[in-house]
Amino acid sequence: TRTAWRAWLLASGAVSANPRRIRNAKLSAEWFSLRDTDVLDLLKVIKNDLHTGKLNSRLLTEVPQLLMDCRDGLRRPLCQTAVPTESLEAKCPHIAYADLPVPDECTFLAEFGVPISPDTNATLRELDALARLPLDMVDKDAVHRCYRRLNRSSVSEQRMI
Repeated sequence: TRTAWRAWLLASGAVSANPRRIRNAKLSAEWFSLRDTDVLDLLKVIKNDLHTGKLNSRLLTEVPQLLMDCRDGLRRPLCQTAVPTESLEAKCPHIAYADLPVPDECTFLAEFGVPISPDTNATLRELDALARLPLDMVDKDAVHRCYRRLNRSSVSEQRMI
């Protein structure tokens, strides 16, 4: 039967039910294929790895470098983007947001340093984005709001500023 054949095939070790990310301590062909064809599917695999505690530590540096389509039409490394959560978009509208179909399912990306809330890191990115705008387009009140949020940062986050 089909079920028995599938079980036999998976047990043989010739194929895997999930794409292998690492093979012989190197990024696998499956990693490169998913990275180059559908990074969103790769992120689903990474999310599952995190959830099950099976994320290979080698991927902690690779995931932030994945190229993501952004809402502004550009492609950027994941580490230069943010997850467009409602609270983050409200406080930091000028930063680069990854184009994610269901942002609320991508909050796990915070494990890789991707902002998901208007914390100190996101506020600093917002200030940087505002600084790159033409002067006549900068909302002075937005700058003041950023500095007020930074003033309220915790002691541990003050070092980041």
